[in-house]
Amino acid sequence: MTDVVDFAQVVEEADRERALAQVQGAAAELAVRAWPLCLDCADPIDEARLHAVPGAGRCIHCQEARERRFRQYPGG
Repeated sequence: MTDVVDFAQVVEEADRERALAQVQGAAAELAVRAWPLCLDCADPIDEARLHAVPGAGRCIHCQEARERRFRQYPGG
């Protein structure tokens, strides 16, 4: 009977380790796939903008507002 209990414990531990690995893998995938957010308003950056400007840090609205301010107050 002891062998059956030992075997069950080994299987249970393997199941826990497999489940933990799946959760960690899913968390890593989510971190990689996290949708970029605008640095100014924290809204998601539109997919079309990301295709046009890979690595864009601001949504189109905030970027345009920033450019308008820069044209009005160069250097500021």
